[in-house]
Amino acid sequence: MLKIRTLAGLIVILTLAIPPAESRGNKRLPVQSFDGMETLMDFEVEGISLNTPKDDVAGILEANGYSLYSDNGSIRVFTKGVLGQGHVGIAGEVGYVMQVMHRDQQTAIYFYRPAPQITHMEARNRQPGPIPDTIDAEEGARVRAMICENLTDPTEQHRLCRPPTELELGFGSTIKLVLRRNPLVTVSVDIRGHTGQIEMVSYH
Repeated sequence: MLKIRTLAGLIVILTLAIPPAESRGNKRLPVQSFDGMETLMDFEVEGISLNTPKDDVAGILEANGYSLYSDNGSIRVFTKGVLGQGHVGIAGEVGYVMQVMHRDQQTAIYFYRPAPQITHMEARNRQPGPIPDTIDAEEGARVRAMICENLTDPTEQHRLCRPPTELELGFGSTIKLVLRRNPLVTVSVDIRGHTGQIEMVSYH
């Protein structure tokens, strides 16, 4: 489930924390140099963007190999690939979940590759692995490039857009990028070896 707080003005948030992956804190960094709102609203993840009409979403995702898992009228969940019960990842398999929300004052896209279900002991002993060749990794790199290309302040570009490592793709140690303009939009990205996520939310 998307957890969202309403703030005044535009906020673009890039956060490195995905359920069910481990939390990485709540560090925020105010940024004033983002200049790509139209690009962000039209940016497509698996063929859909925040501007994609609600009635077009299902057809686009089905054409990209997704199946509708649930629909409560405002939130639809689509899946692709191999997943366990409850959208849990399976070791050695790759599956994706796309959650799309359309409400009167909110549109959201939440795309993720679930981490394989493991025991508590396995989680404690797990070593970071390289980012795999998966859809979330490809799309996450595109999101990151789009944000970085639209940061006009060289200091912010240097701080947030250093080359990613083979183990992690995001925005360094910064958990959230915050920009205030109008409308309010949040974007989060975290791509790692065992899991990955992209989230975009727009408030009307």
